[in-house]
Amino acid sequence: MRRQIVGVAVAVTTMVVVAFALPLAVTTRNLAHQAAASEVESAAETLARDTGIEIATGGDVTALVDDGRLPAGMSGAIALDGATHGQPPSDPTLLTDASAGTGVSRRTPNGVAVALPIAGTDGSTVAVVAIEGSDDGSRATAIAWGVLGGLSLLLIGLATFVADRLASGLVGSVDDLAIGAEALSSGDLDAQVPATGPPEVRTVANALNELGSRIRALLRQEREDVADLAHELRTPLAALRLDVEGTSAEQSVMDLSGAVDEVIREARRPMSEGSGVARCDAVEVTADRVRFWSALAEDEGRRFEFTSAASSTWIGMDAATCTTVIDALLGNVIEHTDPPAGARVRILGGDRTEILVEDDGPGWPDADVLERGRSRGGGTGLGLDIVRRRVEAAGGQLTTHRAASGGAGIRLSFP
Repeated sequence: MRRQIVGVAVAVTTMVVVAFALPLAVTTRNLAHQAAASEVESAAETLARDTGIEIATGGDVTALVDDGRLPAGMSGAIALDGATHGQPPSDPTLLTDASAGTGVSRRTPNGVAVALPIAGTDGSTVAVVAIEGSDDGSRATAIAWGVLGGLSLLLIGLATFVADRLASGLVGSVDDLAIGAEALSSGDLDAQVPATGPPEVRTVANALNELGSRIRALLRQEREDVADLAHELRTPLAALRLDVEGTSAEQSVMDLSGAVDEVIREARRPMSEGSGVARCDAVEVTADRVRFWSALAEDEGRRFEFTSAASSTWIGMDAATCTTVIDALLGNVIEHTDPPAGARVRILGGDRTEILVEDDGPGWPDADVLERGRSRGGGTGLGLDIVRRRVEAAGGQLTTHRAASGGAGIRLSFP
């Protein structure tokens, strides 16, 4: 953007300079030629006056065209009684044309020349004088054009510098906006955008800062509401735990109570507190969750299988989140398929770690089950969406496919 602004400024300045410089250059050249011709004409008039005096007094006109008496850079000639005294002009027709009684001025191969007739008492032409100057104004024109070109380059350079400074300030403020927007999009809600630059840019910066503050307030309120709701679940869970104490359901209630406590801790954790680099052994966590769900599967006549290409594979996700993801996928098999449909969980190695969960059910419906609110049937439609968001937050990707058995397949891919 900065380069484009400078380019536009240079182009506009160049067009303006050219529009003024070209006519001025032509005018300067014409004035220089006119000045050179006027100087030669003045010298010719002086020579004609002196020649007329010498002719009238019977003097010697030869001395009048002596180089020592003529202006520097000029040569002169006098045509009298059929003889030419001095150095004739480079254009031989000049004296002939002036002998007709009319002064002649023209550019010659060596410069510019002026020829003037001298009339006698009877009105006839008795002599013709000619002055030729070696400078026809070209030297003065070159100097003027050099100065004009220098000034033009100076103006273009000055316009470039000013445009670059202005563009630097504008682009800098826009870059600050981009950095602030990227920080907000990456989750840094404490990022503040400097309100600098033109008024419009400052307005956008203030709006971004206000947006970040508003999002922080909304998230804080949402976390507090979640914490309050989870805390309210503690009382009925405590009563339920007492009711099932000593039964096979006691462990499930304890797990549920622990999950509620984890929700409260997460909700109460300050939003600005960093969570560090999360990692876990996907093989260990997945194997443990398959064993946990296999007990329920066997009660329903199902079979859950687990295989892994490696003894351990680390992914960028903490163990608690990985547990939630695997539980959601295996829970979906129990909830959305009929016995004796089982499931196979495989972990593949390679450049990316892949966790495949495939069941023997009827497969995916026509609807996009990854869309929030869509379900394989009868559910809330939140499970797979939660799994997808957890996987993507860890830098992974979730895709669906049809298993070889015709059932539903989920592929979790991690870098």
